[in-house]
Formats: sequence, C-alpha cells, structure tokens
Amino acid sequence: MVDHGYEEVKHTADVALRVWAADFNNLLIQSALGMYTLIGIQQRKDRPITHELRLQKTSREVILVDFLNELVFLIEEFQQVFTQFFIKTEEKTVIIKMTGFRTSSYQREIKAVTFHNLEIITKPQGFETTITFDI
Repeated sequence: MVDHGYEEVKHTADVALRVWAADFNNLLIQSALGMYTLIGIQQRKDRPITHELRLQKTSREVILVDFLNELVFLIEEFQQVFTQFFIKTEEKTVIIKMTGFRTSSYQREIKAVTFHNLEIITKPQGFETTITFDI
C-alpha cells in the first residue's frame, strides 16, 4: 500500500474524501491535494504566490478543518491554489508556508469543511481519516 494518498468516497448528501499518510503533516498535505482534486481546480502557472498560515495548536481534527477551510477561503476570495506546503510545528502554533498559483477555473464549489464524523485514526502505517465537505 502507498504510504500516502486520497480517494473520494460515497456520501449520501455531500462529498467525502478518505485520506491517509505516514505522519500528520503529510495528512494535511494529502487532504489539501485531495480537496483540490474534488473541486476540479485548474491553476494558471504564471507568477508563483506565497502565503503563510498560522494555526493554534489544538486537536488534530481542529487543525485539519481550520487548514482546509482557510484553503477554501483563499480559493473563493483570492483565486489562489497551493501546491507546495512546508509545515513547522511550534509549542502553541502550526505554521504552514505555502507556494502556488492563481486559479483559472474550478468545477465544484465547497461551502465548508465539516466535523461530521471526523476522526483522525492512528494506524501502524500512519494516520487515516475521512473528511466530509459541504457542497
């Protein structure tokens, strides 16, 4: 089995994504990449843009939802999509430095990332979760 990745899973009303990775930082990255795939986002590869996000260090589930909701906000408000992530964890803060591009289009709008049945599970090979998106 590949040590990281994502796949869309069936959900009755919304859209869901199963994500797995060897460590939590890579789980965040795979979740972002998977969400971008669900959205069907296209990017312009003209001038790279950067953004830094600082999240309060709380539960893994809260960090994941806050991170993805911030990415949804950046798509909607600034037409930005990020492809490279550098994550540093400090005592009380998770710092995520991101590099990407402006979006050219996307096929699906996500209203919000939800906590619905969200649980990050620790397995021998790393972490796994299923994220539900309100569309």
